[in-house]
Amino acid sequence: MLKIGFLFLISIFINCLHAIELNNNPKLNSFISEPSFLFLNSQQKITLVGANATSINSFEYLLEKPELKLKTDKFSTNIKALKAEFNRNSKFINFRNSVTFKTFFEKEILIQSEELTLDFNKQKLASNLPVFASINGVSVNSLGIEILQLEDGLKAEFYKGEIKIKTKENYHTGSANKISIFPTLNELVMNGNAYFDQDGLIIKSDIIHYNLEENRIIKSLNSKIENSL
Repeated sequence: MLKIGFLFLISIFINCLHAIELNNNPKLNSFISEPSFLFLNSQQKITLVGANATSINSFEYLLEKPELKLKTDKFSTNIKALKAEFNRNSKFINFRNSVTFKTFFEKEILIQSEELTLDFNKQKLASNLPVFASINGVSVNSLGIEILQLEDGLKAEFYKGEIKIKTKENYHTGSANKISIFPTLNELVMNGNAYFDQDGLIIKSDIIHYNLEENRIIKSLNSKIENSL
């Protein structure tokens, strides 16, 4: 699941950063053709490659057409973009322009935006630009995203989001100021001006908790119910 892929990205890639050996002379490293950063052991392989890279100094790089790949026996994670800023000291990679994040583990998890930043110190993936995501059968369009690792699992938080939930028969739709998805708990929380259309039954509420496995609302606060039929 996304939790597993993201945790491996955080823990393994930090080791990869320490293992990278490039000449610290910015003049010699001003342009690097087909840069490749690699970490490999018996359980997983992670690579960051690009068409070329320009070094700003001894620890900052601008990559053209970067691609990050993580593979294990059970899953794979891939991030592609047109450009990326890679900082070895602050341990972040800022992917820009046509960014696509995919994780394959039983079900595909997809995130698309014009910018995604991996911050290894804070253990989060974030964007302040419009985002499309598909997680656990839920499609989300939002104005931003933040994915964090919490004690009880992963949390994907969307701002000013609209959702579409696929069911066996059709789709449920909705919107809220903030939408949180907990993949390991199979739970979705809509917070602030929550609106949910379930087969023509419209629920307007301050907060709506939805169980993704059972496809039903399990809790709501200050709700108003309307029938659109």
